Amino acid sequence: MASSRKRLCESEKARSKLFNFKADSEIEQIEEDSDVTSLSDENDPEFITERNVSDERNDDEEVIKIYAELKNQDQNLKSYLLTAYLRNYNERRSKLQLEATTQRLFDFELDLYHIN
Repeated sequence: MASSRKRLCESEKARSKLFNFKADSEIEQIEEDSDVTSLSDENDPEFITERNVSDERNDDEEVIKIYAELKNQDQNLKSYLLTAYLRNYNERRSKLQLEATTQRLFDFELDLYHIN
């Protein structure tokens, strides 16, 4: 149970990291846009475009890394939950089989008692 909570926390941390990254990158983009206008090359569209494309690539790579991490954590959590479900299912099935066997033995003993 503690392990599943830990995995949920890790997943939530990764999600918040992704959203914080997006917010931070938007803030950085606004700051960079204001920096670009203050540069001496501000009238050079090629310079501005080249810089924006480079920044977008870096942002995309970071988002892809975070997404892959999230996907991996989600897959691990799904595997853990499936394992826990199967373990619980097997325990319940064993318990039901034991109860059914006990009931059959009890019925058999009653039949023997009535015969005698």
